[in-house]
Amino acid sequence: MADRTLWVRWSWRDLRARWVQVAALALVIALGTGTYAALLSTSAWRRQSNDASFALLHTHDLRVTLAQGSSARQGSLLAMVRRLPHAADVTAARERLLVPTQVAGPLGVLVPGELVGTAAGQGPGVDTVHIAAGRGLPAAGGGAPAAGGLPAVVLDRGFAQQNGLPDTGTLRVAGGALVRYTGIGQSPEFFVASGGAGGTPFLSQKIYAVLFTTLATAQRLARAPGRVNDLVLTLRPGTDRSVVQRELRRALAAATPPVSAAVTTRSQIPAYKVLYEDINTDEQLWRIIALLVLAGAAFAVLNLATRIVESQRREIGIGMALGVRPALLAVRPLLFAAQVALIGVVFGVAAGYLVGIPLRGAFESLLPLPVWRSPFQAGTFAQAAAIGFVLPFAAAAWPVWRAVRVQPVEAIRIEASDFVPLYHRTVDLFGGPQSESEGWARLVERLRARLGGGAVHGLGLHPEHRPERAWRPLAPGERPPPGGAGMGARPLWLIEPPRRLKENRGVPHDDGPLELLAGPERIESGWWDGDEIARDYFIARTPSAGLIWVYRERGTAGAWYLHGVFA
Repeated sequence: MADRTLWVRWSWRDLRARWVQVAALALVIALGTGTYAALLSTSAWRRQSNDASFALLHTHDLRVTLAQGSSARQGSLLAMVRRLPHAADVTAARERLLVPTQVAGPLGVLVPGELVGTAAGQGPGVDTVHIAAGRGLPAAGGGAPAAGGLPAVVLDRGFAQQNGLPDTGTLRVAGGALVRYTGIGQSPEFFVASGGAGGTPFLSQKIYAVLFTTLATAQRLARAPGRVNDLVLTLRPGTDRSVVQRELRRALAAATPPVSAAVTTRSQIPAYKVLYEDINTDEQLWRIIALLVLAGAAFAVLNLATRIVESQRREIGIGMALGVRPALLAVRPLLFAAQVALIGVVFGVAAGYLVGIPLRGAFESLLPLPVWRSPFQAGTFAQAAAIGFVLPFAAAAWPVWRAVRVQPVEAIRIEASDFVPLYHRTVDLFGGPQSESEGWARLVERLRARLGGGAVHGLGLHPEHRPERAWRPLAPGERPPPGGAGMGARPLWLIEPPRRLKENRGVPHDDGPLELLAGPERIESGWWDGDEIARDYFIARTPSAGLIWVYRERGTAGAWYLHGVFA
């Protein structure tokens, strides 16, 4: 327990030391987590609201639409349904008359529209109208006029809101007839008005008016008494919709005379398709946006974790050298990353809840459904919290994993904030005799024991004028033979092979022009063994004040070479 408390206190110290970066990272993680949770919660809200709204108004499972311009005798379509083999699976059916019209109203409104007349019947009805304001149609459905003797209708809610119309009023339809709309409401087929065939959802709500009324009123306004051109019906739960759909098609074809009609399902309602398919499209976009924000947070945590690990590299190396397990060394930086991610997730959940409040209002105004449900989506928030924690934590684990896998000698580094130029020291190969101390002898013995007897030797002069051959190896303790008398100064370090130098106007260059201090010393030798040389040697000073040994080949104009360095 004490160890855990120590780790927590230690990590909190790291948090306080970098509180600005921690606050910024936690904010980014909170934004990503909150965005993910809030936006994806709207998808669940919309699905639940769509389901509840379509269920509330008893949306049809099947619809029979007669060919354009044709109609049938009222009651004939219902009689056909009663003769179906699976007629018992039909819970409700309503005949309708749908008529295109023109609608003129207050505020200069003049648009195309549609008159939807539905027959009354027993039971809850099919594709009923939800009254948002005002009052609905007479319950009897017999076409009773509204106050003032005008036919009563209900105006589509979306059209009324888009045009700023009052809850009740008077309209003029095709043929010059006046109607009184007693309220505004919605029917599931027109949650999103498409403006008739080929219309664009959402954009058509302002320029396409739908009037809901009784079948008798629609027949009178359309001058089509006793005629219908549409049938909607609902089925028992669990009924195979395709079976009843095929039976309806066969019954229409077998009628005398045959009836040309289309039998469609609920999923083919334009408003139904738009409302549900739009959820999937938006959900993919929301997910991409939220994941991009979280990915940015993960990269930011990776950068901060890398900095922390680099600052603790010496401590990690010392701990590994002392035998501390790598897993234990990784606890401190990983605990720091976990705390940063946890802080971001906690604030992200709160941010997601707060962001969801205005989002709900925005969707309610854009999609005015009869029922709107927006419960707290615990599963979505848990998923967002998990992603918001795992991504930054995994990003921090990568540099930590790399740090604890290096060798201790690699983990401990020497850092210098400034560099001082190092100038050459001049030491002659034939310097004064140096005494061998006891420490030097021990070093030589230790090196021979570890590297082998032939790996450690000294250097001695060899009677040869050619510099490449003027030395030989000496055994440890062996005195070099006397020599070097009469010879010029020789460098301690010979370069093999000699390196050619650049020349500018006859002056050799090595990181700048060289100053010739002594020379030439001519060396000609080796004619007897086929390795003859003929050179003029000079001692030169470099721009950094070092002394080097250069020569020029005799007979080769402009060819300068670097052969040694006086270290």
